[in-house]
Amino acid sequence: MAQFPKSESEIIAFAQVMLRGLRAHPDIFPVDPADLQKFADKLDNHDRIDQKWHAAQAQVSQLSNERKSNADDITSLLHNFIRFAENVVTDDAQLSIIGWGKRATPKPMEAPGQCRMLEAKAEGNSVTLIWKNPAEGGKPLSFEIQRRELTDEAWQTVGSSVETQKTLVGQPTGKKLEYRVFAKNKAGDGAFSNIVLVVL
Repeated sequence: MAQFPKSESEIIAFAQVMLRGLRAHPDIFPVDPADLQKFADKLDNHDRIDQKWHAAQAQVSQLSNERKSNADDITSLLHNFIRFAENVVTDDAQLSIIGWGKRATPKPMEAPGQCRMLEAKAEGNSVTLIWKNPAEGGKPLSFEIQRRELTDEAWQTVGSSVETQKTLVGQPTGKKLEYRVFAKNKAGDGAFSNIVLVVL
């Protein structure tokens, strides 16, 4: 059972097929030529409008990009002016002259929290350790990696990293080794991560 199309593109495609069919078979469909010409003119007009619409869409997209870029530049300049004003003005009340409020009270830096989900991948005499940043506390500036043999009590530092992974080469083989990491910043050290066991 035939169904009338729903979307605009389907309607236009259907109209083009119908126009071709009516023009090709006037013996079967004796349509009034004036009506047929009006139908054809409307389809031609739709093509012209569609082209203008696409051109307008492209212009809107370009203007949108220019608008965002300009707003980003304004934001950057605002930040610069705010820093300037806060450096030259000692009275916070004077900042209201330029629409800015009282300076925020600096928060003391917190030590990082516990590194999470430490994993180890061993190959030959090297170990690649991967972990996630702490979910709480201050921002880590670096990470320290420690190792011990399973039978030892004392841990020793065997590496550091500013990223959340580290490959350690030249590790002892034939031994059961435990690894852990912790985050550091100027405020102090975070809690130790979980421990992973590796046998090379």
